[in-house]
Amino acid sequence: MSATGSKKFSHLNLKGLHQYHPYLTALFPILALYTHNIREVEFSLIVRSLIITFLATTTLLVVYRLLFRDFGESALACTFSLILFFSYGQIYAMLKEVSIFDVLIGRHRILTPLWLVLFVFGMVYIARRRRKNDVAHRTISLIMLIALISPTYLIVEFFVHTSLLTHQPEVFDNTQINPVDDVLSIELIPDIYYIILDGYTRQDTLREFYNYDNQSFIHCSVSELMRQIVA
Repeated sequence: MSATGSKKFSHLNLKGLHQYHPYLTALFPILALYTHNIREVEFSLIVRSLIITFLATTTLLVVYRLLFRDFGESALACTFSLILFFSYGQIYAMLKEVSIFDVLIGRHRILTPLWLVLFVFGMVYIARRRRKNDVAHRTISLIMLIALISPTYLIVEFFVHTSLLTHQPEVFDNTQINPVDDVLSIELIPDIYYIILDGYTRQDTLREFYNYDNQSFIHCSVSELMRQIVA
């Protein structure tokens, strides 16, 4: 193949690759969440989430392609929509206890209209943007690739470390085991009950719906709490 033909072949294959950042954007929150639970969740359990996200992103791209008549604008709209979707829960968790003039702003009735307004303004801006979007596509793709480095590294490191531990032979020292002593020591150990509450109603909810003020419980010391529990 000639140099000219090779150049054309490379151009055909690489052209527009930087416009597929919606898939990188959709991949990041799943991998980031998995790294926080990597010791409790098997990787096979997130495969379904990856497949559903891939199909949803593809569907969103097709819909926006029909609306905008341009793949570049469709990619920007899709990425913007995904960012709004995946960030909503995080912003809600950050603001649910924040109040301005005694009004809690971390509520769905406040954040949902705000997100809808941001969505509409974003779509209008993308639709009216007449300049070429190559710089925006390359910037977003670079940001998402950098963001994916950390979760990808943590996942690879975990699997490599787990694989090495799995293949190491286990050595047991049977000379230190005395079944009689173990039974006696277990009988002498007192029973300990460790209770973990699944959930506790927020202070503002108790005050608003149940007319109950739990200030004393929230601000009591550990010793006072232990006396209440024992009593």
